[in-house]
Amino acid sequence: MPRTYLVAQLVALGCSGARPPADEILFVSHASASFREVEPTLAVSRDGRTLAVAWMGQSTADLATNLFPAYGHIGYAMSTDGGTTWTEPRAIPTPGPGGGASKFSIDPELAIDAGAVHLTYATRQTGDEPGGENVLYARAVPPDALAAGTDLATMQGIDRPWIHVAPSGVILVTYTASGGFVAATSRDGARWTSALIPGTENGGIAVLCEGPAAERVHAALLLVAGDGTLAVGLATSADAGASWTAATPVSLPGEPVAFEPPTCAAAGDDVWLTYGLTHDGNDLGELVFPRLDAIQLAHSADAGATIAQRLPALDAAFPFAMHPRVALAPDGQPHVAYYAGRDRGDTSGELRRTTLPRGATALAPGVTVAAPITYDTLHSGPAFVGDFLDMTFSGTSLFVAYGDNSSGASHITVRRLEAP
Repeated sequence: MPRTYLVAQLVALGCSGARPPADEILFVSHASASFREVEPTLAVSRDGRTLAVAWMGQSTADLATNLFPAYGHIGYAMSTDGGTTWTEPRAIPTPGPGGGASKFSIDPELAIDAGAVHLTYATRQTGDEPGGENVLYARAVPPDALAAGTDLATMQGIDRPWIHVAPSGVILVTYTASGGFVAATSRDGARWTSALIPGTENGGIAVLCEGPAAERVHAALLLVAGDGTLAVGLATSADAGASWTAATPVSLPGEPVAFEPPTCAAAGDDVWLTYGLTHDGNDLGELVFPRLDAIQLAHSADAGATIAQRLPALDAAFPFAMHPRVALAPDGQPHVAYYAGRDRGDTSGELRRTTLPRGATALAPGVTVAAPITYDTLHSGPAFVGDFLDMTFSGTSLFVAYGDNSSGASHITVRRLEAP
C-alpha cells in the first residue's frame, strides 16, 4: 500500500458512502520535514477525483533531509481519490548551479488537464548574485512524480508564473520579466512561443483567471504607471494566450490601489476580479505588505470589455485584510476569501470567506474558514504565509488551500467546503 500523509483518514472512513461533511480538512503539508511551507497553489480536476497542491518549502539546516533540501524548494502532493488519500509530500530540488544554496525555487502554480498535473514555477538568486533566474514547466500523470522540468526562460527579473491549459491542448504560462508580462504558449511542453502582453512595460503583476478551461483567457494586471502609482486592468486573449488585447481599466481613477496581486475568475462572458485598497501607501519596503482596508469585487458581464460593477467585499468583523482570492461556483456566484486581522501581528486573525448571492446587490456577511491565523504582513517573517492563497470549485465543492501559521510557522492546509 502506498504511504499517505493524511489528516482526515478516520473522518473519511466514517463517512464512506455518505454525503461529504460540510467542512473537511483533507491535507496538511509535511510539518516534520520543513521549517515552514507557504504560498499554496491548488488544482482540482473537473470530476473532483484528481487533486494536486504545491507550495514553497523552506527547511532549517537541522531539519534538512533528502526529501526536503536545506533551502527553498517546491513541495507538492497529489490525490487520485478526491482527497481521501495523498502521496507523501515530495520536493523538487532547485535545479542548476547553486541550487539549494545561492539559488532557490519560488511561486509554484498548478493546472490539471485530462488527469495530468501541470506545474510551473520560478527560481531566484540570493544576495547580489546576478542572473540565472528561470521559469520552468513540468508535467506528470499521478502517481508519477514531477521533475525539475523544461526551462522556458533564463534571465534577470523573472517573477510569478501562472499556467492555464486550454481545451485545444495549448499550454499557456505567463510570467513577469524585466520587459513586461510574458505569455508563452506550447503544445508539447518542450517548444515555446513567447509574446508580451501590451501595455505592461513598466512592470507589476499578472494573474491568470481561475475557472473552467477555455480558449479565451483573461489576466488581471497590477500595472505600474510612469509616476509609480498603481492601477488594476484586465487583459484578454481569444486564442489561448497567443495574442492579447490592451487592458481594460478595472480600478477607478484616484483609488488607493495596494501593491497586492489582483485575482480573477471567469466563466463564459462573466469575469470577476478582486483587488485591494490601502491607506498605508506602497513605499513600505520590499518585505512589508500594505494592510488592505478595503477589498473591491469587480464584475465584467461582457468578457472583459467593460466593468459594470464594483462592490466592497471586506466586512466589518476585521478592519484589515490580505491576499484576497475569488472563485466562481457552478451557478456563477462569486466567492471571495482573504486573511483578516485587527492589525499587524494579530495572533487571533482569521481566514474568512464571503459571497455575492445571485441577484443581490451587496455581499453576504463574512464567515470564518479557519482560525486563529496570525495576520502577518512581514514578507518572509516568522509567520509568513506567502503572497497568495488558492481556491477553486469542483462541482458544488469549494476547495481552499491556505497557510495555517497558528503553530508559529506556516504549513499548508487543504480544506473542502461542501455546497458553501
